[in-house]
Amino acid sequence: MYLVQTQDELGQPQVGSAFVLSSDAQTSYLVTSLSVVRAATKQPGPAITLRHGDETLPAAMHTWQQERDLALLRVDKGNLASLRWVPATAQLDLGQPVFVVAGGGTSITGGSSPTSRMSGSNTTPPSPAPSPEARSST
Repeated sequence: MYLVQTQDELGQPQVGSAFVLSSDAQTSYLVTSLSVVRAATKQPGPAITLRHGDETLPAAMHTWQQERDLALLRVDKGNLASLRWVPATAQLDLGQPVFVVAGGGTSITGGSSPTSRMSGSNTTPPSPAPSPEARSST
């Protein structure tokens, strides 16, 4: 998980989280909430910075879906560890760690499976335009 830092339309600090969806040798794509980076959809927009441990990376807005409150960020650094996507038919064990990526005003969060099976739509996201709603395990 990466910390997202930017500014809103009024120049106030905005923070959120982002997860790597896909990464090749040169470029990586991360998903975050559009609510956090909305000001970057207009030009000129504020800078977007990602932090992971001691590492700081500049990010660029790649695309977004306002109706799902999701944004896809691009960084010019490859080989970042990405989420492992699971099919909708996967059986999850009680207490198994999972991350849920959802839009529409909800957040990107981690936790444990409350039941032995979770329902939802899953796909393996193609790069650079991943499915906006998916479930992932760590």
